[in-house]
Amino acid sequence: MAFAILASSLFVTAAPGQPAAGAPQWPAPVDAGFRSAALLYQEEGLDPARIAPYLVNHDATGRPQRDGWLFDLIVTLPTDASFAYGPASQGDWNQFLDSQFGPGGTVSDIDRAVADLAAATAVDGAPLGAPPRPVSVAVGVPYPEETNTAFAYQGSVYDLSQPAQRAAAVGAYLDQVQQRFQSNSYANVSLWGVYWAREDAHGRDAADLPAITGQMRERGLKSLWVPYYSAPGYDRWAAFGFDAAALQPSLAFTSPRDGGGANLGRLAVTAARAGAAGMGVEVEARGGAASPSERALLDAYLASGTRDGWQAGFKVHYIGTVGNNLVDKAMSANVAARGAYDTLTAWNNGDPVAWPSPEPAWRTKNPAPGTQVRTAILDRPVSLREVSVVLVPGWQGTVSISGRSATGWVELGWAATPAAFPTDAPLVDVAAPTDPVAVDRVRVRLTPAPGVTSRPKVERV
Repeated sequence: MAFAILASSLFVTAAPGQPAAGAPQWPAPVDAGFRSAALLYQEEGLDPARIAPYLVNHDATGRPQRDGWLFDLIVTLPTDASFAYGPASQGDWNQFLDSQFGPGGTVSDIDRAVADLAAATAVDGAPLGAPPRPVSVAVGVPYPEETNTAFAYQGSVYDLSQPAQRAAAVGAYLDQVQQRFQSNSYANVSLWGVYWAREDAHGRDAADLPAITGQMRERGLKSLWVPYYSAPGYDRWAAFGFDAAALQPSLAFTSPRDGGGANLGRLAVTAARAGAAGMGVEVEARGGAASPSERALLDAYLASGTRDGWQAGFKVHYIGTVGNNLVDKAMSANVAARGAYDTLTAWNNGDPVAWPSPEPAWRTKNPAPGTQVRTAILDRPVSLREVSVVLVPGWQGTVSISGRSATGWVELGWAATPAAFPTDAPLVDVAAPTDPVAVDRVRVRLTPAPGVTSRPKVERV
């Protein structure tokens, strides 16, 4: 069990899981060709000065820190969802490329930012110099919607319902990417490859993707894919032809605060899934980590990387979009985002991030058939917000929690097991009261449903 403090409350969640077959394998940066990637969404006002803090950490006075190099791959994307999920027109595809490679385009700004940083005065008073790892870009690839049977692009018309023509349309787009990149003769940034914007293998995609990624390989372009948690085909990324893939935990946007059911146990499950599939893991910053609770949630991602092993692999980072960006908020002196920015930089440079509280010891009793009681003594009083229990499938009943406060034991909440557990993580979440009480001991009681006599098997609390 491990703790992660969210605002004034506490989540109790799982120890790291292991994939069923062998030890997890998170690809190393040398295998992917980059260490840390950031998704950069096109927006008004982007310029070299705003991009520079993506590349190297800047202190509160705006000076770059010599040991604070951060992202070495910038993935450029539009904010329009139709780019990733369709339908989009030739104008949409080329409008995005114009924003990247035209006068004052994003790639030009990245190139200029690298040059400006080399000559900039660092915190220590000397010129910062060149980055320790070359900076590169990956350009987003739009989704060729298969329902479009007359897609006009670059003087040709493609029937996207036909697999060969669907791949050919993507090939024409890739030609534009390469031609525009080469015509600008960038001196400080290289073209790593492209990023497949759609986050799942939808419909015919599983059959068509090998031909589409073949267009990328034919042009010498690497490809990156970042599917969402449990996305169809996520673990077949290599068979689809992608060169690298990272799995989204999708926790930052599907927790109870957003109306979802995910909890911090999702991080360990994602780490195990990604490791089993040979994938990296995506770091997700909700709301730009601009509030204490959002900062704590990001810290939980980083602590998972340290604890579960994927910190040493390559990482992809979603840090926000227009108006909700971790880097922008950190540079605007937002206290929570500033702390998150500094921690993220140090973590990407190898510093560990620990869970805020050590793992307590659990004592287990089985007072009646099918019933189990687990009690933990905490190292200090905490205010519980939620307890997550991971059960081995096969037992049904209720899970209740109580805590010992200054005035004695109090009931904190209960939840029933679902009729059918999800296949990846049989989690039972018990929410504590709206105004939680500080407790120094936690008791978890598992009571069987009528007719259930088998002993509950708890993988972790």
